[in-house]
Amino acid sequence: MQSGWLEKLTAKCCNFDLSRTLPEEKSLTEYVRKSVQGALKLCHGDVVGAIITGNLEYLPANSDQSLKHIVFEELEKAGLEYNASPKPAGTYIFYPEGTDIDLIAEGCLIYHNRVSKNLPTYYDTLPKLDMWARVYGKTQWCSLVKDDVIEGGETYENPSPPKFAVEQDQHEIEFFLRREDSDDFRKLPFALPGPAPSQIGLNLKVKMRPAQGFASVEVIPSESKAFGSEHLYLDWSRMEPSELPEEPLGIGFPQTFRIETHRDVYNAVKLTLRTYLQTTFIDHNYGQVILQLKDEISRTRSVLWNYGDNTRYRIVNENGYLPGGIDTTLMLNVINKMDNEIGEFLARQMIERNSKNFKCLIQISTWLFAGAPENCYVYLRQMLKSEKINVPVNVVHGAGRSFFQNEDIKLFFDVAVKRIKNDREKTNN
Repeated sequence: MQSGWLEKLTAKCCNFDLSRTLPEEKSLTEYVRKSVQGALKLCHGDVVGAIITGNLEYLPANSDQSLKHIVFEELEKAGLEYNASPKPAGTYIFYPEGTDIDLIAEGCLIYHNRVSKNLPTYYDTLPKLDMWARVYGKTQWCSLVKDDVIEGGETYENPSPPKFAVEQDQHEIEFFLRREDSDDFRKLPFALPGPAPSQIGLNLKVKMRPAQGFASVEVIPSESKAFGSEHLYLDWSRMEPSELPEEPLGIGFPQTFRIETHRDVYNAVKLTLRTYLQTTFIDHNYGQVILQLKDEISRTRSVLWNYGDNTRYRIVNENGYLPGGIDTTLMLNVINKMDNEIGEFLARQMIERNSKNFKCLIQISTWLFAGAPENCYVYLRQMLKSEKINVPVNVVHGAGRSFFQNEDIKLFFDVAVKRIKNDREKTNN
């Protein structure tokens, strides 16, 4: 039935209040007859069916009939067929206790009103889809679906396709995908026609129809002939289940043990992360915001409702990864902002590098362990190479927490050993 007809047939039922609507000189039976007749007349004989809800079965019209029979009589007069359910509607349609019985009719009117205004009538939830990729020299899950919902029945396309790259001389790629509703990962190996002559940018265009359940990811190279004549699609339903490749644990000084993360710790820090993103250098409260962020990032928390669990959890583990199942978008934005701000400090005079705000940014970065922003590593390397045994203690501690690449670790231990020897010589003298 067209929603226009539905509106005319249900308008009189919606929010029906007998005390306000029924004129004193009319009976309820007469009112129902006139209402049905008027609605049918407005439809000009185009009605082919009707949805009638409410408690008509149990509202008496006279000693022999209920209001249901009055409605059926009027439908028969108009030459319309009807099929009455022998059971109350409440056995099939569940509504909150105490709700007006005409809730269904009211919903129909709301639906018609939104359709007439070209507004969405329902939303589909988008399942999260992530790809395993290297970011700042480390592998991590990158979100390919930026939105949470989409207008019902529509096809989702990510508005700004994530940019990835194939390194020079690379000739094979392994794509790994994961979905939030799946316990396994999917892999698709792909061989290039030949070794990449230079770095080749990749755009990932995601298309998804939530009702179909699967997403298709088209991989588009910046060099049109990079994949030969092939078009590369990552189709979750056709990719093979796989284990992720082994990732080395983080290495620090002293040697680290496994650092546990928990989504409740992330949720506790999330508001502070968002506040930092909204705060700029020139804001009067910038120093206060990054100090609070440092305190939140560096501390450990227990999950109090997990009785008997004495584990202290952090926001990221030793590799800089958030807890599983967390959308990484917010944290990546925070890391990018810190990276830019540290870079601005490094471009200024040394006196500004020694400012409280700059030191605070470095400490926040290194408490992300192997997930620290790249400019933080630039600063730590510079300090270790130039200052050596005179390097400040906070730099030594920060490097020990966050260094993970072989060359960085060699640099760190070279400075650490020299500091120890220097301390011994001072003691002997």
